Amino acid sequence: MGQSLLYHEIRTLYKDPLTKLLNRNALLEEINKREESLIVLLDIDKFTEVNYLYGEYTASRILIEYAKKLNECFGNEATIYREGADSFVLLYSDVNKDIEHITNDITDFINNLEDDGVLIDDISIYILTSAIIVKNKNNTLKYAKKGMIESKKNYSKIKVYQYQDKNEKSYQDNIKWVKRVKKARNSHRFNHFFRQY
Repeated sequence: MGQSLLYHEIRTLYKDPLTKLLNRNALLEEINKREESLIVLLDIDKFTEVNYLYGEYTASRILIEYAKKLNECFGNEATIYREGADSFVLLYSDVNKDIEHITNDITDFINNLEDDGVLIDDISIYILTSAIIVKNKNNTLKYAKKGMIESKKNYSKIKVYQYQDKNEKSYQDNIKWVKRVKKARNSHRFNHFFRQY
């Protein structure tokens, strides 16, 4: 009994129980083994609203169907991971795969989900997805997440993210200024002025 429980614990450490895909732990472990990685981060847009509208049971079934569709479309060329509640990662085995080809395949996948939806109990539920393609030597997932934030700010459906030092510096500057403003606010160094119009 104890050995079976241990096996179950280890299995769930690297596998998502809902979709049966490998999970974030497995992804990070695999990326850390590689010298360079090519990934696509896919994020289901407004999934919280889908969850509220259709309920948790249906939302879970949507995630399962979404994972199946990813596997059907990309399972031969990439390992598929469930990275978060409503995000998935394709980790390509060939880091030299043509980015334009990947972009076209991902665009087709996203468009099909938007046009045809996922069939649950004879109801087509249309899924909106954003995607980021990242090829990098280290911190690939970190840059994919940063790229996703930028992409959503610009309302981009799909983006190839190119790491640039200026992006890193911009994030560091923002964090530094937030700390300065909080410190000034907490030490009452702001003068408040009221201007009447």
